[in-house]
Amino acid sequence: MFAAHYKLDNLCGIIDYNRKQIDGDVEDVMGIAPLADKWRAFNWNVIEVDGHDLAAVIEGFAAARRAKGRPSVILAHTVMGKGISFMEDDFRWHGSPPSVEQAETALSELGTSLLEWTRRLEGHTSRAVAPSANGTP
Repeated sequence: MFAAHYKLDNLCGIIDYNRKQIDGDVEDVMGIAPLADKWRAFNWNVIEVDGHDLAAVIEGFAAARRAKGRPSVILAHTVMGKGISFMEDDFRWHGSPPSVEQAETALSELGTSLLEWTRRLEGHTSRAVAPSANGTP
């Protein structure tokens, strides 16, 4: 309400709208639909995008920059665990880390490996953040 009242058009929020929460489907546990309409009711510029489409997300931010006189929110519609056979759209993975074996399977399904992913992380972060793939620091 503050942001809309003061016309903070340089503010943009993004919501990963995967319809899941820790206990199950959002609509089963504590329904929030229609989410876009609720943001509009508080005078926010609502931009809905496919959260798995990077070009759509980038265009969403561009649309937010063009909006004048009110803040924007991007509702990025996603599927939790997309592309991983045993995780996709399963709320039980909301906050549960995979085992090393499950991580290897998941990354393989995404076209990489735990070793490759760990090496990529190590190239961009400290060792404390990206421990080696064998589980030792």
